[in-house]
Amino acid sequence: MSKSGNKIPRTWLCYSIILNKIYCETCWLFADRSYKHYNATWIYGIDDWQHASQKIYTHDTSVQNIEAIKIRCLWAKNQVIEKELENQISEEAAYWRSVLERIIRIILHLTAGNNALRGNEKKFSKDNSFNEGNFLQTVRLMANYDHILSKLISCKESKVKYLSHTITDELIIILSNDLLKTICAEINGCQCFSIITDSTQDITKLDQLSIIIRYVVVNYESKTLEVKESFVGFYNLKSHGAVDYVNLTQDVLIKIGLNINKCRGQGYDGASVMSGAHSGVQTRIKHIVPSAKYVHCCSHNLNLVISDAAKCHNKVKNFFETVQNVFNFFASSAPRWALLALGQHFGDTVQKKVLKKVCPTRWEARHDAVFSLKERFIDVLKALTCMALTSKKTTERTLASGLKSKIENFEFVLILCTWEPILRSLRVISKKLQNVDMNLEEASKMLNNAVNFIQETRNSYDDNVLDNAKSLCSRWGIPNKFVEKRESYAKKHFYDNLNGDRRLNTTEENIKVKIFFPVLDTVLSQLIKFLQERDTITNVSCNISSSFEGEETIQGTQVNIEDILMNKEKHEPIWKRP
Repeated sequence: MSKSGNKIPRTWLCYSIILNKIYCETCWLFADRSYKHYNATWIYGIDDWQHASQKIYTHDTSVQNIEAIKIRCLWAKNQVIEKELENQISEEAAYWRSVLERIIRIILHLTAGNNALRGNEKKFSKDNSFNEGNFLQTVRLMANYDHILSKLISCKESKVKYLSHTITDELIIILSNDLLKTICAEINGCQCFSIITDSTQDITKLDQLSIIIRYVVVNYESKTLEVKESFVGFYNLKSHGAVDYVNLTQDVLIKIGLNINKCRGQGYDGASVMSGAHSGVQTRIKHIVPSAKYVHCCSHNLNLVISDAAKCHNKVKNFFETVQNVFNFFASSAPRWALLALGQHFGDTVQKKVLKKVCPTRWEARHDAVFSLKERFIDVLKALTCMALTSKKTTERTLASGLKSKIENFEFVLILCTWEPILRSLRVISKKLQNVDMNLEEASKMLNNAVNFIQETRNSYDDNVLDNAKSLCSRWGIPNKFVEKRESYAKKHFYDNLNGDRRLNTTEENIKVKIFFPVLDTVLSQLIKFLQERDTITNVSCNISSSFEGEETIQGTQVNIEDILMNKEKHEPIWKRP
């Protein structure tokens, strides 16, 4: 209490009942012990009650007490500010976490469908809403139904929105790295893996090497095996030598944390730089890992079977060139395509199959081109005839007449009827071989069925192929005879002993020997060789499948899969057993 009788509140002053002393709570808690004039009297307490008022006034104005009170005030204020600030920071962090979660889900949605984000086309603003890329337009669409994204794009004060193309690129890299770590962790948990590589050019004409890891995941709880193929990535390929392929593959495996010594298989195409027996990639990998067996890609091998068959005669080469020329003739002009697609009977022909392009690399895909021409053959003839007679362009009339004369003959129709069933049967197998759920046993059965079908086609030339071609020609109004051409003779030299080397034309009698049999024999021989190379793998696959039922064991190892799954900790790898 002051001399005038007013009460002065002193929050620092406290009384201890046990000690019967008064002390300074503020100095006891916040006094600076390193202060050179530090006094501990008010910390331990005072019981001089006669001079208490004077000592209280003196301590109240002391530097030690004032500094301690300042620190206590800061502490008290800091407690309130820190709590409010912490709540504000937590709310803001939760908001931006929600924003990033929605942005990541939008990125995953677009990339899952192989859609380009196109986030760098235009800035995100209301004026450019119609010129934005897929990513920004999706964000704007979601903002109509989500309050967080709506708040994000409607806030003009905040310049931070995490919608720039640099942020999205960084998020994609983070997601890809995290996914790659997950895949590599799963692969490292397996006993072995195989590598599948191939090189291709991107849109900028730079060669890139694609690497895929094939491995088997064993589920010990359900006692099942799951074969997986995981794409690792594209990597720039500076040179095309076998050493460059091997070095790049090794560097990638080391970078992602995979041990190449666990590699047990290699899958490439048939190029010499990849499959070379002396210095190819597969040989160099075998020098590092002798147990890494090379297997030619099944689908690519099947593609080569058809490619080899198509090179057996010039007539076959000219046939596919004619099919492509027919497509190019109609596809290069909108009026021609409309005449073929619509014609004068719009309702009847608009739903029919259109002509397809002849694929230059995927031979099994040529079935679409051959089948579409066979289905629309009469419409193609009508359109070519119409343009050859009524077109005002000389070049167009000439091309139409030339194409019409090439396809309007029995020889072309016969080759068409020969190739269509071959391509149809092998196309289905090629699609199945590229299926994720396909196994070797089922693929082998399908190849055997294809071999049997082609063998039956070879043995029934007169009943099926020839009669089918003649019936189509009769329906299309084409003569069922070969065009007779003047026989040509080789130039006779003075040293020739023979009376000229006659060049035989293709006739109905010799077309079976010159074209039909060579094509089908090439396909059959290649398919049979293809099957023989995989008989061992197919048998092992069958035994593995049956071992889950406890009926059989793997050939050559006598290891039961049930025993492997039940005793996973004690199991020794198969390739280490004698």
